[in-house]
Amino acid sequence: MVFPNLQRPSLGTKPDLPELEYGDKKAYRNACSMIDTIFTSSLSDTRRLYELGSAIRIRFNELEPLLDRYTSGICAACHTGCCVNRHGFPDFEDLLVFKSLGLERVEFDSTLSEHGLCQFLGEKGCMLSRVQRSYRCTWFFCDDLLDRFELKHPRAFLDFCHRCGTLSRARNELLSWFRSLLAGKTGNL
Repeated sequence: MVFPNLQRPSLGTKPDLPELEYGDKKAYRNACSMIDTIFTSSLSDTRRLYELGSAIRIRFNELEPLLDRYTSGICAACHTGCCVNRHGFPDFEDLLVFKSLGLERVEFDSTLSEHGLCQFLGEKGCMLSRVQRSYRCTWFFCDDLLDRFELKHPRAFLDFCHRCGTLSRARNELLSWFRSLLAGKTGNL
């Protein structure tokens, strides 16, 4: 049984941020450059972006043990192809969140087949911490996993849903702040 009020986060990218296609190194470098420019343009703006990133990190830290506990046994044994390179490739929003978290960008080999198993998939699941993964990877949970989780651990599942919503709101606040900065500075970039 799935709780009717469970809202899975939207994975769509707003049209006002650049789209990144798998393997497009030029677009990737341009996106990184745009983000770096915003982060170096104003101390107060940068401080706010890092504050919002800190809130996101706190939410990830709260969620990671819960997610690992309920996904590790299922995801590590699954070979259905959910974890493929194109899903793990970061989009513009991911790069922004990584920067606000103070993370070094993970080197992604986009010369590998986009449909091949993800280069970060190991024997026990993803080798990256959840905070280092693309949003698609962070938020994708197959129906089988969610159904098992909900059925076997209903209270933990409700807590999981609440914490996911809190993380999603923190991420959306960061993205909104960045969009407002971008709208005010696009002529200066």
